[in-house]
Parts: sequence; structure tokens; C-alpha cells
Amino acid sequence: MYDKSLTIRVTPTDKTPLLEFLPRDMIFNMIGVSIPDDAKTFYTPILEWIEEFTNENIEEPIVINIDLDYFSIQSASILLKMIKIFSVLPKVTVNWFYDDPDTEEIGRDLAYMVTVTFNFINKNNRIWYNS
Repeated sequence: MYDKSLTIRVTPTDKTPLLEFLPRDMIFNMIGVSIPDDAKTFYTPILEWIEEFTNENIEEPIVINIDLDYFSIQSASILLKMIKIFSVLPKVTVNWFYDDPDTEEIGRDLAYMVTVTFNFINKNNRIWYNS
């Protein structure tokens, strides 16, 4: 069983985002930029942790906040994998923050490929809408 008191936090750098999981609140945050030199190596431990977590048959709602100012194609692929892993849980919501049409479009493409609820949040004027 996962430990609700355990907070996971990966400190952001100029090439990698803040990654944190707050199990008491059931919130997973990705904030900043994601252009690691090797996205697979950087994200593998996080993906493995998410797989272990989702094997616990969590029934509580979980919110994934993705607020990336910039990310690489490799990172976009990892985002899809991450969301697909989380999608085995029954109550997953992704809050996709964007400030330009390209980032919004990538979020919509990801939303189309998974079965979780996406909220699109325009950072320029904080307009919320669901897909």
C-alpha cells in the first residue's frame, strides 16, 4: 500500500520540470520546462513509480496538473505514456495549462489518445473548459 504521508519531489532545473506528487491530496504536478538531454533516462524512475502507484487500485480522484512552458517531442511522448499509465485508475483529471495555440493543440491531441478528463486552462486569461 502506498504511503499517504510520502511526498515525492524532483527539483526543477533549467531543462527539467518540477515533478511532485502529494498523495495526501492526490495531486501530481509537472511545472516548468521539459527538455532533458535524455528524456527516457530522466523520466524512467517517475514512470516506474506511477506504475507501482496505479497497481494499488486507487479509488480516490487524482488530479494531474501539467503546466509546461516548453517541452521537447521526447517529453511529449513521455507525457502520453504517463497519462496512459494513470488512466487505469477510475477518477483521473488532467489540468492542461497552456499559453499559446500550439501547446493547447498538443494537449488536445493527448486528450484524444486517452480516456481521462482533460481541463484546458488558458494561462493568459485563466479560461477553463473541459473536453
